Amino acid sequence: MFSNLYDKETMQGASSSYSEEDEIKRKTTAPVIICVVCAIICVIAALLVLFVIPSKLNIFGKHTEKNSEQEQVTNLPSEEINQQEQIAEIPPEPEPIPAKEDEIVIAETPEAVVPEPPAPAPEPIEDIRYKIVWGDTLWDISNAYYKTPWKYKRIANYNGIKNPDHIISGNWILIPAE
Repeated sequence: MFSNLYDKETMQGASSSYSEEDEIKRKTTAPVIICVVCAIICVIAALLVLFVIPSKLNIFGKHTEKNSEQEQVTNLPSEEINQQEQIAEIPPEPEPIPAKEDEIVIAETPEAVVPEPPAPAPEPIEDIRYKIVWGDTLWDISNAYYKTPWKYKRIANYNGIKNPDHIISGNWILIPAE
C-alpha cells in the first residue's frame, strides 16, 4: 500500500542500510550468546567447587580425629604416661649366635615361654561435645564422626532435635559414642 511513497533511490538506500544493520546485529549476537553461556558455565563450576566438592572431602573427619587424639593424650594420668615411657626404655635383646651349617645344636634347658598379659580393655569412649557452625548439617556431622551419614537420626534423637534439617549454628550438641 505504501510502496509508492518512496522513490527508487530512497528505497534502495533504505533497503541497503537495513541489510547492513541486520548483518551487524547478526555479527554481534553470536559472541554475546557465547559469552552468556560461558558465564553460566563458570557460575555452575564455582558453585560445585564451593559447595559440592568440599562436602565430599570430609572436612570434619580430619579435624575431629586430630582433636580426639589430642584430648585422649592430654587426659592420660601421669602414671600411665610414666609406664609408657618405661616401656619405651626397655633395652633390646642380645643378638642370637649365628647358625652354622651341618651342625645340630641341642639346648641344655628349654626357654620358658611366658605369654604376654592381655591388653587392658579400652576405656569406653565418651560422648563428643560439638559446637554447630554455619553450614553444618547432621548428615555431614554423622559422616564425619561415624564414617556413614545415615546415622544422622541417631544424633537428632539423642539431642532431642525434632527436625534434623533445622539446626542452629552456635548450639552445642552431643554426639553419642558408638
